[in-house]
Amino acid sequence: MADQPKRYIVFFFADLSGGGVERMRLNLAAELYQRGHRVSVVVASRRGALVDYTPYGVEIVDLGAHRTLTSIVKLAKFIMRAQPDVVFASLDHNNIAALIARCLVSFRTTTKIVICQHNALSAELALGWKYRLVPYLYRALAWRAAGIVAVSDGTADDLSRVAGISRWRITRIYNPVVADEFRQVTGTPPAHPWFALQPAPLVFVGRLVPQKDPILIVRALAAARSKDHRVIILGEGPLRAACEQTAYQLGVADRVQCLGFEPFPRPWIEAARALVLTSRYEGFGNVVAEALHCGTPVLATDCAYGPGEILDGGRFGTLVPVGDASALASAIDSSAVYDWDRDMLRQRGAIFTASRAATEHEDLLQRLFTEKRPFGLTFTQADAHQIAQRIVSDQTPLRVTSLVVTPNLDHIRLLRRSDFAEAYGRAALIAADGAPVAWYASLRTGRRIGRVTGCDITHEVMTHPEIRQRRVCFVVDQLQTSQALRAWAEEGGAADRIKIIIAPLNLTEHRQAQDDIAQLIKHHESQIVFLALGAPVSEIFIDTHREVLGPCWALCVGQAVRIELGLVRRAPKLFQYIGCEWLWRLGQDPVRLLPRYARAAQAFPRAVLADLANDCNGEHDQPPQNM
Repeated sequence: MADQPKRYIVFFFADLSGGGVERMRLNLAAELYQRGHRVSVVVASRRGALVDYTPYGVEIVDLGAHRTLTSIVKLAKFIMRAQPDVVFASLDHNNIAALIARCLVSFRTTTKIVICQHNALSAELALGWKYRLVPYLYRALAWRAAGIVAVSDGTADDLSRVAGISRWRITRIYNPVVADEFRQVTGTPPAHPWFALQPAPLVFVGRLVPQKDPILIVRALAAARSKDHRVIILGEGPLRAACEQTAYQLGVADRVQCLGFEPFPRPWIEAARALVLTSRYEGFGNVVAEALHCGTPVLATDCAYGPGEILDGGRFGTLVPVGDASALASAIDSSAVYDWDRDMLRQRGAIFTASRAATEHEDLLQRLFTEKRPFGLTFTQADAHQIAQRIVSDQTPLRVTSLVVTPNLDHIRLLRRSDFAEAYGRAALIAADGAPVAWYASLRTGRRIGRVTGCDITHEVMTHPEIRQRRVCFVVDQLQTSQALRAWAEEGGAADRIKIIIAPLNLTEHRQAQDDIAQLIKHHESQIVFLALGAPVSEIFIDTHREVLGPCWALCVGQAVRIELGLVRRAPKLFQYIGCEWLWRLGQDPVRLLPRYARAAQAFPRAVLADLANDCNGEHDQPPQNM
C-alpha cells in the first residue's frame, strides 16, 4: 500500500526451529521488508534449523536466553532500547512473555504488542499445566495487547471461548504460506527415485509429534488395498523412531521413508500424488495451503481447526475423521484414481500468499495507530433500533455469550475495578449511555457517537415484532417486576418461551445463587438475557459465567426493564433530549442516587485526564487506571 507509513516491526519467538510458525513469520518478515519497513526478528535464543535461512535485510537479534521465561526482562530492555513501533509475538508462551515485558516498561515506550494464536487453545490444555495456565494469563494480560490475531476463524472462535476474549477484538489473518523463496524452487524436482514410479508417492510434511499424529499415515498405508502406495515423511521429532518401528511391524517399511527436516518442502509437495495431513488438531494447517498453491491434492483429517476451513469443508480436498486409519486408507486408494482440477486448487491456494498476509497486517497496523479508543473502549455507532435488529433478527449463530453494555459516568468510574474492566473488555457491543460519555467519545474518535441508553435498547428489543419468537430470560431483583413481566409474556402469548428469575439482593455475596441462576439460563437455552440488577453486578455475573451460559445476547440494562413495564416513570422527552435524564432520576430517588452521582461526577474528569495521558503514551487499548 503506497500510503502506508513505514514502521519498525519486530517479530518475537523462542528460536528459529523449523516449525510452521517460524517459517510463516519469516515469510511475512521478508514481505514487509520488501515493502520498505524496518524488520527485526528477536529470538530468545538463536538456534534451530532456520538459522541459515533468515530473509535478506531482516536483522536477527539474539536475547541470549535459554528459556522463554528468562527472556522477558531482556525483551523489555530491548523494547526500551530499540523503541520498535510494534512487536508481533507468536505462540502462547511467547505471547504471554511479550505482554509481561510490555507491562514492565509501562509508560516508558509507545511500542504496541500484537499477539498471534496459531493453535487451538482448547486442544493444548491437555499438554500439561503450563498450557492450562495460558487461558488465565490471557484473561489477565489481554488488555495490554494492542491487537490479537488468529490464523483461522475456528482458532479465533476457540480463543474467544476458552480465554474469554471478545471475538471482535480478534482479527483473522491467514498464514503467509507462499513466499518468493518458495516460488524460486518451484519446478525443481526432488532427487528421489520414488518420483519416477507410478503412482507417485504421497508426502507428509510436519513435526513428528503427537499433535501431528504421523503414525496414522503409516497405519493407513498398511490398511490400504493397493500395495503400490508409498509415503515420504519430511520432518523431525520424537515420533520419528516410532514411525519407522510401526512401519517395520506392519510390513510396510519398504514403502515408508522418514527423510528428516526439509527447509523447502515445496518441490516435494508439488511432485507428490497428494499431500497427507494427519493432525489431531491444528490452528491453520500451513502445508495444506501450500499444497493447494502447488495444485497438489490434499488428504487431511477434519480436525479443529484449519484444514476444513482451508479446504472449504471438502470442496478443495478430501477430509477424513481424526485418527481413523481405515477412512484415510480408503482416501489413499481413491487418490490413485480420482483426478482433481488442479487449476481450481491453485486458485484456492492463491489466497494464502505472503503478499496478501502482509497487506492485511499493514491494514491492522493502520487501524492500531489511527483508531482512538476512549477509556479503552470501542463504542458502536449503531442506534438503538439497529442494535435491536442485530440482537433479535440476526440469524447468524452466536458462538459465545455476547455482552451488551451501556456505559454512563458511573460505569466509567467503575472501570478501575479489574473484574468490571475485564467484563467491558470482552463486551460485544458498547453503546454510550451517559451524554458526557457520548460527547467525549465523539471528540476523541472524530466519529459521531450517538447517545444510546439502556432504556432505548430495552424498548426496541421488547417491542420488536419477533421478540416473542425468541427464548428470552429476565433476571430481576423484585417480585413486582417478575409479576409485571409474567403479564407481559402472557399478553403476547409467549409465556412458554419467557423465563423469569428473581435474584437475591446482594447477588455478589451469594456464589451458589449465581451458579444456580447461570444453570437455569443454560437449561432454558436462552437466546436473549436481560440483567436488571444494575452495575457492576450484572456485567461481572455475565463475564464470570459466560462459559456456562453459552451462546446468547446478554443485556445489562439496570432499571430499564422496570421503566419499559411502566413500573418506573421515565424522564420527559425534554430531559432526554438535553442529556439530563439523570437529573429526573435524581429527583425520584435522591437518597440512593445522590452519593453515586457525586462520586461519578468527581471521577469522570480524572478518567478523561487519565485517558488523554494514556493517549500521549501510546496506550489506546486499556481501560483508564488510577482514576
